[in-house]
Amino acid sequence: MDYDVIVVGAGVEGSSTAYQLIKNGVRRVLLLEQFHALHTRGSSHGGSRFTRKFSTQPDAVNHMFAESAKVYQELSDKCGKKLCTPVSVVSFGRKDCPYIQRTIDAVREDSVEQPLISAREMNSRFPDQISMPDDFSCVWDNRPSTKLLAPSLIVATFQDLFVRGGGVLLDNHCVMDIVPGDRVIVRTNKGDFSSRKVVITAGAWAPKLISKLGVQLPIKVQRAEVLYFKVDCPDKFSLDKFPILVYENEVLKMDKFYAFPQYEYPGLIKVYYRTARDIEVDDRDEGGAGPESVEKVVQFIKTYLRGVATTPAIFEPCVYSLTPDILPIVDEVPGHSNLLFAAGFSGIGFKLAPAIGQVLTEMVLDRPLSFDISTLRLSRFTMKEKLTVAKL
Repeated sequence: MDYDVIVVGAGVEGSSTAYQLIKNGVRRVLLLEQFHALHTRGSSHGGSRFTRKFSTQPDAVNHMFAESAKVYQELSDKCGKKLCTPVSVVSFGRKDCPYIQRTIDAVREDSVEQPLISAREMNSRFPDQISMPDDFSCVWDNRPSTKLLAPSLIVATFQDLFVRGGGVLLDNHCVMDIVPGDRVIVRTNKGDFSSRKVVITAGAWAPKLISKLGVQLPIKVQRAEVLYFKVDCPDKFSLDKFPILVYENEVLKMDKFYAFPQYEYPGLIKVYYRTARDIEVDDRDEGGAGPESVEKVVQFIKTYLRGVATTPAIFEPCVYSLTPDILPIVDEVPGHSNLLFAAGFSGIGFKLAPAIGQVLTEMVLDRPLSFDISTLRLSRFTMKEKLTVAKL
């Protein structure tokens, strides 16, 4: 079957791109997904993520963030869905922790005069929920741009608008191969499709798919252990009374812990951390959440939280696709101007998805780009002798 554009991968980047293509007048657009349309196998599922501006990121990324935040709010108003909600985020750690200083700088850049508060004050504000050492510092971020996002609802909204606009969404269609040419052939387990241009937004599976085109992407895949725990007093952990917590372990350099308010499941809060353990994407479920992974999260709870159970009630793992500089790659596949891709979002995919969809659509239509993506091109890596994964 023949289409004008085929988008491979119906996660948030692919669904956003497909929606933008239809919105910009492309008539025959096919969106392919190897799993169920709203699956939980990759990085685009779940009930909550948060997004905020960070000054250490390139200007292009922050411009994309601002545009994406605007689109989320517009879609929320248009569709009557709560895609984004204001939220407070408290980052905490030792006073000399570089992450704390970076966060202070980011918040102060937006004219927040005194975002820093003591651990003693945090303990006083949340005596039944938090227990922090006196030598810790906390950065309170309640900027208007800091929002809680609803990932699965966002993906569903993009897909719904895409289909309503005349797009074709085929899930349970696994792409086995992509054959370049003037008309690109996309081979799936259920038949072949062709199109003038193809956009690859396959998340953690993108490096594997693009390697078949002779290009090795500098992307590692890691697994995050997302766990949910019961709380003694759910009301005290509700979104309007309890902030998102972020803690970076300055000793275990690649460990960053997150604790979310009660939001997704009644009586449960979400606590998770990003591991430094690389995985093969097709083996993401092998062994499940091992005892060591669970113990790290439990130890975090025992050390810094109160009124939270230490036995997980729900496990929902997620995968991260990490580039060496923790920024995504958005580009043409080298040697194939009609094959585009976006991959390696390193945990900021939802933060940028609407803008990424816009940029990829402009690339498909050969229009001037709304954002300077020079810092996101694949070529930024090719001149380096060594690629080392940056500090998360």
